[in-house]
Amino acid sequence: MTDSGQYFCTVQNQQGLKEAAVNLVVQPPLATRHRDVTVRFGGAVDLECEVEERPESPVLWVLPSQARLAAGSENGTLYLNNVSPHEEGVYTCYAENLLGKDEVKVRVRVTNGASPPRIQDKGSNTARVLYGETATLGCIASGDPVPTITWWSPSNRVIQPGQEKYHVMSNGSLVVQDAQSLDEGNYTCKASSSAGQDHKVTRLEVSTPFHVAGGVGHVVLPAPYHSDGLTVHPNGTLEMRSLKTSDSGQLVCFARKEGGEVRMVFSLDVRKAARMTPATGPMAESVPLTPGSTVTRWFCLFSVFLCR
Repeated sequence: MTDSGQYFCTVQNQQGLKEAAVNLVVQPPLATRHRDVTVRFGGAVDLECEVEERPESPVLWVLPSQARLAAGSENGTLYLNNVSPHEEGVYTCYAENLLGKDEVKVRVRVTNGASPPRIQDKGSNTARVLYGETATLGCIASGDPVPTITWWSPSNRVIQPGQEKYHVMSNGSLVVQDAQSLDEGNYTCKASSSAGQDHKVTRLEVSTPFHVAGGVGHVVLPAPYHSDGLTVHPNGTLEMRSLKTSDSGQLVCFARKEGGEVRMVFSLDVRKAARMTPATGPMAESVPLTPGSTVTRWFCLFSVFLCR
């Protein structure tokens, strides 16, 4: 295009000088020859056919119906609004001048504009939470139009917004507050829209810790526990080594679980002829001991039946 301009031809002889001028116009190519455009149903799209430095070059479009239409702008762009499937096809842009004609083709594809809901992380189907804590069950969904999220409880009831127990977050996740054993079960999340639906089932497990501990000298020892002179085994058995008279006193073994507590009381009296004396009440045990001996089988086992 830089070669465009006016060229002069000069002829000279004895008769004189003669000159002729010629204007050269170099036609620039169209920037894009072929391309595809995808537009959503009901959407808008601009079909560009920009021609630079093309003098007196009107731009015309030939539609898929073969109708001819002038471009809607000086740069040759054709604007399509509220596109429907009937407007799919090949649009051809023509630019003409005295030097010739050039064209570009654009294929327009129209999608239905909808994508069915899809829930992310469907493989995460178990959530665990400690008793009394807060659990969050994920249900993040995508789709067009934006899907509506609905949750069902383990009793197969729809969880309504504003309930004290539950809260549905803006991203669709369900928050279960103050988790109890009764809250365990399968929670179903459903994402639905006019394009379809998807669902995910998450099982909530509430862990209720079973605490077994022994009290020695106003100190609470959890199970398990280990020190130089004391060991509390995972099953609740207390092992005491190298007994001294200062170890005398009451020992309390107690087991806690949701809804209640049970306990057993021992009285330990370490003397020259050390022995375990039973405490008052039916739940007591007597073990003969000698100074410096080790108690290796002092059991504290419970069968717990708790009312809910």
